[in-house]
Amino acid sequence: MSNPTVYREICGTKQGFVRHKEMREHKCAPCREAYFAAPTRLKTPEIIAEIEHMLSIGQGSGYILKAIDYTGRENRLRDRLSRTGRLDLYNRLLGIDYQDAA
Repeated sequence: MSNPTVYREICGTKQGFVRHKEMREHKCAPCREAYFAAPTRLKTPEIIAEIEHMLSIGQGSGYILKAIDYTGRENRLRDRLSRTGRLDLYNRLLGIDYQDAA
């Protein structure tokens, strides 16, 4: 038998769902929705626009990678941007300057 639903500050997140599960409680509707929601994937033009905008306002690469959900997957981002001919944007994002290497 599970305990009744308890509402916490983390309700409405995947972590909230997991906490309900750990505590053997009924999962609240916001936590169920957050846990079972399909991840939203940005299309390549949206990623390019987002990166360009955030670079223009001076955001750091770590923040940008987190915002577009590519933290730890920089190689995948490089491949995706390379396929669209925007490897220059990847290089700007990570501060790579091949002219200095010469």
